[in-house]
Amino acid sequence: MRLTRQKREKSSSVLNLPAMIDVVMLILIFFMVTSSFNRPEQHVDADVAASAGAGLTPADFEPIEIEIRSGGTDLQLYCDGQLCDGFEMLGRLLTQRRQIADVEVIVTSDDTIAFNDVIGVVDFCYGHRFTKVGFAVED
Repeated sequence: MRLTRQKREKSSSVLNLPAMIDVVMLILIFFMVTSSFNRPEQHVDADVAASAGAGLTPADFEPIEIEIRSGGTDLQLYCDGQLCDGFEMLGRLLTQRRQIADVEVIVTSDDTIAFNDVIGVVDFCYGHRFTKVGFAVED
């Protein structure tokens, strides 16, 4: 007994080109309508920093000198010779100087100051985004 196979007719796949063109045109119109051809405000060129600095580099500025002195039970912090009330005032002074440039910071102390206190001030400077911080101990 022989089984006969039924022949299937092969259907040809035809692309409906006019419908495809309509879809492409609708997508094109959608993107044209929703696109913004204005320059966003965040990309507007402003040379405020360049005019304020007048082409100066961080090397053109004096380094910030922070001196730690023993004031009895507390530490006395001096930033460029100015006595600071505490870390809050030192932070304000560092923030003001950081807006100008990332200058060098030198932390100095005498040998009576604990090393942890010196490193605490150095870390405080790093926390205010200064990258060139060093320390020295005076005899």
